[in-house]
Amino acid sequence: FFFVAAAVHPSGSMVCLDVPRYDQSSYWGRLQHYLEVCDPRKAFASERELYRAKELLEQHRQGSSHGCSDDELWQAKALYDSAFHPDTGALVFAPARMAFQVPANMLLLGGALTVHKSAVGLAIAQVANQSFNALVNYNNRNATAALTDLQLMAAFGAATAAGVGSTVITRRFLDARPHLRHGILSRFIPMLSGSIANCFNIPLMRQQELLEGVTVVDDHGQALGTSHIAARWAITQTVTS
Repeated sequence: FFFVAAAVHPSGSMVCLDVPRYDQSSYWGRLQHYLEVCDPRKAFASERELYRAKELLEQHRQGSSHGCSDDELWQAKALYDSAFHPDTGALVFAPARMAFQVPANMLLLGGALTVHKSAVGLAIAQVANQSFNALVNYNNRNATAALTDLQLMAAFGAATAAGVGSTVITRRFLDARPHLRHGILSRFIPMLSGSIANCFNIPLMRQQELLEGVTVVDDHGQALGTSHIAARWAITQTVTS
């Protein structure tokens, strides 16, 4: 489907799969990386294909003969990154995988834009959106800073309340101004509400990282310790982006 082993290729590839294929110091390199990882076609890969890709990467790192070309190794790496947790190596619940982001958000945002004139409809859309965000953030959370069930529910509740509250307030503001209500501004309500909600969702969902810090590693993947500063920078950049 995405990867087919080709026995005609010799083993002994010098490709280092512990670093991204594309230069992450440039915008174009980061774009190419996420286009591969978030390719929605990968959402339909079978478990057999996913575990085959994982097995191939493990063989390559161990120096075992696998008979694959460099391009096939990178294909397997992209498939692995799209479905497995980067810290634990566990297979992520299908709707929370990176490859599922595009189709899921198309449905959620399309629904929100369809009902943008209805406060109730937008409120329901925000609940659905924050439920999906909570699912993604929880399943892809930092493995060194796990959340309790109470913290998870608090994060979900706060983000949902912020999204629904901002939706209702903005909708009422526009309804009181007929010259704005039917204009293009009303179509920006879902984006505004979602952005406000995510400002609550992300820090709360990853609060343990802020409290305990995140593990910092060197160029060889060896843990050097934990850092609160790295956690603050990571979460701040995620929110503002």
